Amino acid sequence: MQIGQRKHPIRRIALTPMIDVVFLLLAFFLLASTFSRVQTRPFALDGGSETTAERQTPPLAIILKENGALRLDGTALEADALEPALSRQMAADPARAVTIEPEDGVTVQALLDLLDRVEAMAVRSVRLVYRPDGNATEGSD
Repeated sequence: MQIGQRKHPIRRIALTPMIDVVFLLLAFFLLASTFSRVQTRPFALDGGSETTAERQTPPLAIILKENGALRLDGTALEADALEPALSRQMAADPARAVTIEPEDGVTVQALLDLLDRVEAMAVRSVRLVYRPDGNATEGSD
């Protein structure tokens, strides 16, 4: 009789497959993070400083409604009529500022799409105005 010897040998856990899985997960998350880049948009927070010319001419107000409707200085516009109407206004006074005021419930994507459309028209000064009470500066539909 042998005392102290075990009948079954101790099994060792193989670490090589576990290390392979860890490296595969590491590679996956590194690749996944490079494909999901966050797009940023620079905004200058100047504290509302205006030049003398901007104070004399009131800015053009674009109100973005929750349903996607637009108002330019109180006039209701179709979505495709914004560019011609804004071009006419800016041709008269190229230094005029434009304010974009979204109503409550407007999605961020709709606001960014509108900002892209306005910036594509080479407007020099675009301001984003938000009123927490949800009341627009112009009349409502």
